[in-house]
Amino acid sequence: MQRVRRANGTFDKQPIKECSVDFCEKKSIVRGLCSMHDARLRRHGAIDIVIRKPFVPTPCIEDRCDRNQYCKKLCAMHYARVKRNGDTKKLGQQGRKPRLVSEDNE
Repeated sequence: MQRVRRANGTFDKQPIKECSVDFCEKKSIVRGLCSMHDARLRRHGAIDIVIRKPFVPTPCIEDRCDRNQYCKKLCAMHYARVKRNGDTKKLGQQGRKPRLVSEDNE
């Protein structure tokens, strides 16, 4: 049972209604529909439409790279190289940077 407030300030108890769409057991919010089906009706004009594009992996645009695209048509490795070095071919400096040692500390 659900408490519903009337315009005069009194409360009535009404049973909680379920969504009017078949096999949907969520409680109805507006027009006998749950929030998900109401949003679909407003957005697409129909309740039974589910628009979802299938995922199709696409390969990286670099030559001889079979990895899937991550960002800006590059795989994660090539994208990281572009961010770090500005180019996909450069590997960058490997290992740690050499530590500067001043002569007066020795």
